[in-house]
Amino acid sequence: IHVRATIEADASIDLCYAVLTDFDRLADFIPGMVSSRIVSAPGEPLRLRQVGRSQFAFSEYTFDVTLAVELDAPREITFRSVAGNLQRMQGRWLVAGDSAHCTIDYLAEIEPGFWVPPLIGPLLMRNQVSRQIEGLESEIARRSAEQRGERGQRELSGRAAQPGLQVPQGR
Repeated sequence: IHVRATIEADASIDLCYAVLTDFDRLADFIPGMVSSRIVSAPGEPLRLRQVGRSQFAFSEYTFDVTLAVELDAPREITFRSVAGNLQRMQGRWLVAGDSAHCTIDYLAEIEPGFWVPPLIGPLLMRNQVSRQIEGLESEIARRSAEQRGERGQRELSGRAAQPGLQVPQGR
């Protein structure tokens, strides 16, 4: 199954890349991801184990994969499966942009190592990837808003007090 998705975000390229590489927290904001953790020792090539669950109709599928990951900050993340129940998973995240906007392209080839009904497989993957992309978009937007809010507070608090100026309290 070939997968392609694009995210456009009003956030810096550095923030977008930071969200994508927050490996040990991905399960906190990616729907369907049960766990994500770095399993390689410091100094060794990066290995990331991810477990996810996806439901379609009356069936539930568990994905368990260990990925070899290569980072080219802040522009590219490449990955390929080295263990798990996916026969093949390989792809990359490409990040472009500047200090105010980023575009993220996700390209992957995924082949389950377990039986999935032929018509359901592509629908299942499309649904799962769509939910995951939405989770990434939400987390990028949340962190970007948080960053802008903090920056705005610092800018306001650095000014001399002016009569009639009210600084909004934290959210």
